[in-house]
Amino acid sequence: MNPKEKKIPVESFLELPWGRLAYKKWPGSQAHLPIVALHGWLDNANTFDSLIPLLDYPGEICALDLSGHGLSDHRPKGTPYYFVDGVLDIIDAIAALGFPKCILMGHSLGGGIASFVAGLQPEKFGALVLIEALGPFSSPASEFPKQYRQFLTAREQSKTKEMPLYPTVERAVDARLTVGGIRRSSVEILCQRGLREVPGGFTWRSDARLRLPSPFRLGEDHVLATLSEIQCPVLLVRGKTGMELPEPLFSGRKKAIAALSEAQLPGSHHLHLDEPESTSGPIRDFLRKHL
Repeated sequence: MNPKEKKIPVESFLELPWGRLAYKKWPGSQAHLPIVALHGWLDNANTFDSLIPLLDYPGEICALDLSGHGLSDHRPKGTPYYFVDGVLDIIDAIAALGFPKCILMGHSLGGGIASFVAGLQPEKFGALVLIEALGPFSSPASEFPKQYRQFLTAREQSKTKEMPLYPTVERAVDARLTVGGIRRSSVEILCQRGLREVPGGFTWRSDARLRLPSPFRLGEDHVLATLSEIQCPVLLVRGKTGMELPEPLFSGRKKAIAALSEAQLPGSHHLHLDEPESTSGPIRDFLRKHL
């Protein structure tokens, strides 16, 4: 394939035990490891639309919609969204894709999941790219009662809440912009996949349960133990005004990963969408080095 030829992604679904995961696939050579890309919380597979063409990667790239996001199914009623279940989803998804070995790339929540998958099955990954992510949120055991009470309160309050309704796509984009830290053009890309039309306007496709606080978080010892199991080379890409992990937690996580390199670039949490040209450079160089 001519490297300058534009690759058009193909939409498809994976059947998992609880439902379907949607994904879009950019075709590529079978001679190179495929890339599985995972988006962040309340985003969707479109988050990589601007970045992937700039990577000029010769292999296949599959960008998944996590459960409850984008075009993927919502989890069954009465089922919460646990981080560890998201990890299992991706392990099952990679198996369903038929990839004995691949490269993982994840942004934010997707990066947290990718780092755990790579730590739990280290022999199956040739490289790992983390964009604004270095493992999941963690909490000490003493915080568990408080965390769970917050979940119970929010779950009760959610019973009387309805999903927002916007008369136009533009109004939905305006609402998403109030969250901050992302350009309008980037929000428009996410909304192409993240909205559905309903009587009277548009609302979000994402499952409302995703907005509930986590019932519990893993301890930092769980996170460090898992990160320390990663065997493949890892690239951490950070925006200068992006994520803020407290010290010494951040340095501790970096030390836990044996082969970690880091690139700090201009931009915020969604730098891969807002600044795809500058973000693609270090990722492209990293992938070429480890092909």
